[in-house]
Amino acid sequence: MAARCALAVGCLGCQEDPATFPARMEAALASGDGDSIGALLTAATRPIVRAAMATAPAASPLATRAPQQPTEVVAVRAGTASVVLDVRAGRETRQWVLVREEGAWRLDLMATSSQRPWERAATLP
Repeated sequence: MAARCALAVGCLGCQEDPATFPARMEAALASGDGDSIGALLTAATRPIVRAAMATAPAASPLATRAPQQPTEVVAVRAGTASVVLDVRAGRETRQWVLVREEGAWRLDLMATSSQRPWERAATLP
């Protein structure tokens, strides 16, 4: 895994390891601070998330909170202008698309939403 992270970092010329991104996002979500969360999102994603945060009740799936289970990066793949992380939480794996924006890795929820849906270990009813 470290070799893949180094490859991704080397290919895109960035200083921070994209594999550390989920931990930074978890910390921002746990803090509940909109500015901390927004700093980890692309400029195009920020208004969408801020609007959801402003209108979502605390119990809503759109409410900001840290994941209920710790996340683990299981794969890092470098693209030409992005990095795709396979992030596992419990029995589910999700692909996160990170892009380099203003010198930092940021989560692009628009690109992430076009990735394959959550893989379910159990079948849905």
